[in-house]
Amino acid sequence: PVVASDVGGLPELLGRDDAAGALVGGRLVPCGDVAGMASAVLDLVASRDEAGRAARERACALFRDTPLVDRYEACYRRVLAAV
Repeated sequence: PVVASDVGGLPELLGRDDAAGALVGGRLVPCGDVAGMASAVLDLVASRDEAGRAARERACALFRDTPLVDRYEACYRRVLAAV
């Protein structure tokens, strides 16, 4: 799990559970919110097993190598077919 400021692409990277609306991969806090950052770290430490399990499930679902390899292979085949 990650604790990060709510900037750039981090909200998309961490992802939301559609049913609960909660972040799956960690906690986001407003940029510059030191107290919020500390609180988020403490929350994750208190529920680290649950947070870790949710983050791992998300990472495995999104970043498995098979779909990525399949997409690269399809891309290479399209390029080679055009040559």
